[in-house]
Amino acid sequence: MEGKCWRFWNETLKAPKYVLAPMVSMSELVWRDLARQYGADLCYTPMFHAKLFGESKVYREKNFPTDETDRPLVVQFSGNDPAVLLRAARHVVGRCEAIDINLGCPQKIAKRGRYGSFLQDEWELIEEIVRHLVENIETPVSCKIRIFDEAEKTVAYAKMLEKAGCSFICVHGRTRGQIGENRGEANWAVIGEIKKAVSIPVIANGGIGSLEDARRCFEETGVDAVMAGYSHLLDPQMFSEKKETKKQVVARYRSLCTTRLEQFKKRKYFVPSLANSLKGHLMKMFRKDEVLREKLAEVYSVEGFLELMEEIGTAED
Repeated sequence: MEGKCWRFWNETLKAPKYVLAPMVSMSELVWRDLARQYGADLCYTPMFHAKLFGESKVYREKNFPTDETDRPLVVQFSGNDPAVLLRAARHVVGRCEAIDINLGCPQKIAKRGRYGSFLQDEWELIEEIVRHLVENIETPVSCKIRIFDEAEKTVAYAKMLEKAGCSFICVHGRTRGQIGENRGEANWAVIGEIKKAVSIPVIANGGIGSLEDARRCFEETGVDAVMAGYSHLLDPQMFSEKKETKKQVVARYRSLCTTRLEQFKKRKYFVPSLANSLKGHLMKMFRKDEVLREKLAEVYSVEGFLELMEEIGTAED
């Protein structure tokens, strides 16, 4: 198993170093395109609700537009039923490189749905889920987790996932309770202990706000890759050595949007979904520009966002 995991990591995924995190409504197709152009080696989809994904063609079409250029890709699902997760996973076999189980979401919706980090105390169920997927599909399986308060318990948790059949794991170095005002610093030391204890690739998540942070994390933990989420929304070229102006980034983003619009314009749900994503991304990219944010607040259509992006890209400094 160990050799198979590393062959997959090195040969199929091409030994990725920089990874775009799964983010609801934000790590969608065009943002993944942009991330790859600025140095991301591997991208995750947003988290998909396994039951809805497995049962609803509309849900799949609305949330998972993709093609062969959208690779390498990890599709993430939330859920707590092995059969339900397997049904969802079968819909993406051949359309991604790996399937990830969300064991890290700390939000209230995850508590209500009994998934994400609110499954992390149910080790027998988690092991059953991983094994059921590994035994029934050829696509490699991974898990994204959070740490426990106790380092020893966290390491044991990671080793259990490895034994269950995970091909790699992603570790967010914060506990379930570290959210919002209690977010605090990510614990890279525990991630480093996990890396020493398991024989599969490890991705570090949390506290990666820049390329410099990424390099420091590699040095301090010995992990195989680092993942960024919110920081990437603020600076999509954070993984790139060569920096462009914000105008150039917006122009590139606009070009990618128009390309995908031409490709998927006949898909009923693509345009409204893109409009929602554009507003969210541009609001974060220009979080300190109150004048532009006021303009963005008044735009609701893809055409309107593209016009505003063209205005930004051609404005004089």
